[in-house]
Amino acid sequence: YLNLGYASDINTWYSFAKFDIEGKYCLVFVDTNSPKALQTSSQGMGLTMALTTEVVKARNNWYDSKGNKYKIVFIDTDIIVPKQFSANKSARGEYLSEGLFEDIIEKYKLTSIYDIKSQDDPKLEQVIEAFRFVNGIK
Repeated sequence: YLNLGYASDINTWYSFAKFDIEGKYCLVFVDTNSPKALQTSSQGMGLTMALTTEVVKARNNWYDSKGNKYKIVFIDTDIIVPKQFSANKSARGEYLSEGLFEDIIEKYKLTSIYDIKSQDDPKLEQVIEAFRFVNGIK
């Protein structure tokens, strides 16, 4: 489970999300049916931060083959952030961006499978397939 207090784009303490994909890279899929704690940020930084957060979140949308919209919370379990303030040492979650997905595809030399430079945005199903592959899940 991911403590949403350690998800930088959500930051909702005392709420937890079950991983949809587990491994070196863990993913949590967020859609309109997800609990509100996953869909909103409770950073409380004022209007400017709220608007900035909404712009960032809009750039991190993923769509499945049916056109349903998702956010993907991404955790790299090898990157551990030191203890800060009241937060423990841990891996942090962040929304998966297309650029971060491209970095993973290039790192694992999957560019022949996923044409990340094509006009079409990668679909959720491709993201799932790629992360299952790099995590060694059959």
